[in-house]
Amino acid sequence: MALTTGPVWITRDEPAGGPLSALLLERGVPSILAPLVRIRPVGDGRDHVRRLGTEDWLVLTSPRAVELVTDEVLVRRPRIAVAGESSASAARSRGFDVELISPSASSAGIWDHLRAHAGGRRVCFARSRRAEPPSDPPFDLEVVDLYDVIATEVSASEIERATAVAFTSRSAVESCVRCLGSVPLPAFSIGPSTTGALLDAGAGIAGEASSRTLASLADRVSAWHASRT
Repeated sequence: MALTTGPVWITRDEPAGGPLSALLLERGVPSILAPLVRIRPVGDGRDHVRRLGTEDWLVLTSPRAVELVTDEVLVRRPRIAVAGESSASAARSRGFDVELISPSASSAGIWDHLRAHAGGRRVCFARSRRAEPPSDPPFDLEVVDLYDVIATEVSASEIERATAVAFTSRSAVESCVRCLGSVPLPAFSIGPSTTGALLDAGAGIAGEASSRTLASLADRVSAWHASRT
């Protein structure tokens, strides 16, 4: 007898037919879009990027940061560090030359590298307002806010048909717990930081993406979905 399955709840801020929705649909997985966070742009970092030289560094730790940072990057050509393959792909699609991808798919790996190799250089961290900069860096650090992450309200009735939930950020997990009191469905995570937030929330983790990309997350979800039909 087949197990009951149904749509997967997408919690990230994307429009109908957005990136994760489309990837799941390509794999035969229906979805429900009910974002737990909204992205509010607050700047593009233009003035900061204009101060960078070709030996200085620009740190972009999310695809959103890559999307929102100024095109001045293409003029100044700083050395670029990103926190995972998803950010690297987004950066390359904009014509950015990515020099460093964090080996840990997190900002921690970037800061470890820059502490060892960027002494005396200017480093611009273009970030979400929730992202923490490193403490006591041995380089000239400039922090610029590109966007804010705003928690949103979701009711149980909006996701009552869902049989699993996909998370792409710690912020969305925290918003889910605030709205609903818990993570009420088997949960999929895009990476270790999000998985950590799910574990802290006592969630049932159905799987983690093998790499920190939406495509990998969609693969993980679709494999689970297929096993239940």
